[in-house]
Amino acid sequence: MKILFAVHSYYPEKDGVTIVTRYLAEGLANRGHYIAVVTEDKGKYKASDTFKGVEIHRLDIRKQGMKYNGDRKGYFEFIDSFKPDILVIVCTQTWAFDWVKKVIKKFKCKKVLFSHGYSGLKYSGVLDKYPVWKDIRYRQITSLKNHFYWKWYYLNAQKFMKKLDSIIYISNKGSDYKYGIKYNLTNYRILENAVEDQCFKEKMRSKNIKKTVFFKCGKL
Repeated sequence: MKILFAVHSYYPEKDGVTIVTRYLAEGLANRGHYIAVVTEDKGKYKASDTFKGVEIHRLDIRKQGMKYNGDRKGYFEFIDSFKPDILVIVCTQTWAFDWVKKVIKKFKCKKVLFSHGYSGLKYSGVLDKYPVWKDIRYRQITSLKNHFYWKWYYLNAQKFMKKLDSIIYISNKGSDYKYGIKYNLTNYRILENAVEDQCFKEKMRSKNIKKTVFFKCGKL
């Protein structure tokens, strides 16, 4: 099976998103799947590379404010040329997620969102009441802008998420899971701890209602 991970951070970076994505990508490659990663060029790595059986392709992408600039065309062209069976989009609030929202129907493969939590929700007021009056009273203009931006972002994001074949949460304790419950996103699975070796030895516990695309450990 051909699986493409679209992620904003990957090896040799060492952040949490990289560690979890590497674990899954390398684990699936070890099981004979054809795995590729499309990620950002941090300005210090090769444009194309292979590490532990995973092809890595880096694009010139830069964040400006809340938006992303860069090789959007190259991103879409790589998806088209790789022809994945499954496209795994890692995290919201990234170019990997934001750039495909309006063209999701263009890609005929299965689409999966692998969430690591929605940090923007704490500014949005979508899940909890947000003290807008404090921002106005104390002239916290940046916080006020963030509130309205992320409120708009996540009110619209759930419409796109319903078009995905599956959403993967790391646990049922995060803001992403609570958000999914609020908007009745039933196309989900809970991966829990992705960095335990037992993940690829046991049947993963899940609470998916729709049996669509999945990452059953060792059974993909």
